[in-house]
Amino acid sequence: MIKAIISLFIIFITVFSGWSASITSVKVNGIRGYEKAPGAAGSDTSFYMGCITYTFKSEGKDSVSLDFSITKQGSTDPLPILEKSGDVGLIRQANAADTVKTAYFRVRLTGDVSGNYVANLTAEANMSSMWKLADSLVMLMTNDQKVRTLYAWTTDDSMAGFRSDNQTLSNGMTMVGWRSADGPNGIRYPINFISDNTFAIYGSGYPNTVFPTEAATGCTWDTGMARRRGQAIGEEARAYGIYCNLGPMSDLVINPRWGRAFETMGEDPYLVGKMASHQVMGLQDRKVIATPKHFTPYLKEDSRSAGQRVVITERALRELFCVPFEMDIKEGKARAIMTCYNKVAVLGGFTTLDPTELGNSAERAATNRHLVQDILRNDWGFDGVIMTDWQGSMFVAPEYAYNTDYDMDMPNADALANAANFINGGSWTADKLNKKARNVAYAKLWAWGGQVIQNDQALKTFPASVVVSQDHISTALAEARESIVLAKNESIDGVPALPLDIKQPIKLAVIGPYADVFRPGGGGSSAINPDMKISPLKGIQTYLDAHTDSKITLVTDYSTADAALVFVGVDKEMESADRESMVLPKSPVDQNALVGSVLAKVKRTIVVYTGGSASVAGAWSDAPGVVIAFYPG
Repeated sequence: MIKAIISLFIIFITVFSGWSASITSVKVNGIRGYEKAPGAAGSDTSFYMGCITYTFKSEGKDSVSLDFSITKQGSTDPLPILEKSGDVGLIRQANAADTVKTAYFRVRLTGDVSGNYVANLTAEANMSSMWKLADSLVMLMTNDQKVRTLYAWTTDDSMAGFRSDNQTLSNGMTMVGWRSADGPNGIRYPINFISDNTFAIYGSGYPNTVFPTEAATGCTWDTGMARRRGQAIGEEARAYGIYCNLGPMSDLVINPRWGRAFETMGEDPYLVGKMASHQVMGLQDRKVIATPKHFTPYLKEDSRSAGQRVVITERALRELFCVPFEMDIKEGKARAIMTCYNKVAVLGGFTTLDPTELGNSAERAATNRHLVQDILRNDWGFDGVIMTDWQGSMFVAPEYAYNTDYDMDMPNADALANAANFINGGSWTADKLNKKARNVAYAKLWAWGGQVIQNDQALKTFPASVVVSQDHISTALAEARESIVLAKNESIDGVPALPLDIKQPIKLAVIGPYADVFRPGGGGSSAINPDMKISPLKGIQTYLDAHTDSKITLVTDYSTADAALVFVGVDKEMESADRESMVLPKSPVDQNALVGSVLAKVKRTIVVYTGGSASVAGAWSDAPGVVIAFYPG
């Protein structure tokens, strides 16, 4: 081990074109030798390593290309740098705050290595053509028009909150407004509110392909499947002229009673991040902006928008809840993020407190500057659209919200509605508004292939025939099959409970509260109007009818059966309410009691568990066969 430390002083050169950007506070740690060159015993050739730190500030860029060289003082010949890593090369960042970057290097030196060395940094920052076009579009808007791009307002009642009206710019050009729709399990479009809608309490419109809920998707562990699912959802979105999908959901199931646990892919950050980031890739393959939600942490429904407060350490936030979203951004390249409703108090993580929330020592997630500025913008360099959940900025002081780096105040601009008046009156600056409007304009241009779209018809890049197409049905079916988990399969008299041999004479009872009920998922914004409804009993009967050689007969009295399939599960899973208990429901049927009764009479009992989250053990888990099916779509 060589212990030599070479002293360096710094000369740095920055070369920029275009917008304001700077590199300051450049430092190089002493270069330390760590080993002789291979096969060079006794020679004076050795390897050395070190790092450079610098403070980088960029405004209006989508990338900065940075490189460096190292020379010995008095020489113009650069050292042979064998490896560079860290913050070197293409640095993606679009934030106004100074952030410290680190680049590492490894060099080979020969002979007398004493003396001083010089590090030379070069950087070139150029706005891409789409950033320049986005900026030029913003300059063609009045302040009032800029504000109107920051939320989804429309005269179309069926899409209120999800789309905005087209705008005529000062040069006479028309620019299409925002076009978004829920959600992670398929397209909910349009948003028709009908009183007897049992599938989407928040309303849904045309029949669309209902994919398995993300609780089921997580059970596949199949990133390729997640990507194909995203592509199919993206195709149906663009068939309707929608270019922003509000999904996937990348929150963690820490609370299994959570009413929305069925909407996300589990409790493991890495699994959720991998699956969600590939769904993001699939959506964006079809030029649909993916919007991972809800940043974070979000884990219960009770009082979610009326003061719920999550207190969390910086470590837990970073190592658990942030992980999936960071993967969505860095691996999936998500172009948008939606924040959560609740207030978040990060112990040791605040940079500024919301003055309206000082009594609770928390900020609402949308205006929590540690979440939005420190983590999303500065640490991760996220230059996409940050939007609130619906009415997620309520009860926040407007000026505080305006000066937080989120972009879209959905759906009605609760905090930003009067921004134009404040700017025109001279009390607020236009800089923040221009930046927010530019981010939204860039997102549109990204989805539109760099062109300004002037009518909705041009947004329909896939034909209407892709909606509920055979290809999409096949994709949903393949995912459903992969998602079903055989959790238990004990032997009965030396024979496993499953599979059932259709060529054997078996009297089969298909019973339980969910045997003849179509269950596409829980209630809320992710629910979709299905094109067809197939209950387990209907599916089994159809399957047996199609196999003329089947000797299985269905019976209604389980006491006479040779085998029984008992469909149980959780209910009341929905947005805005959490489950009351972890025990399987007792109404309208005591499910554990039912399974216990069946087990007493039918040895070969298989329980099929449906729903989107866990339940405590009971008679249902005592059955020799247990299948977890969640919500297969």
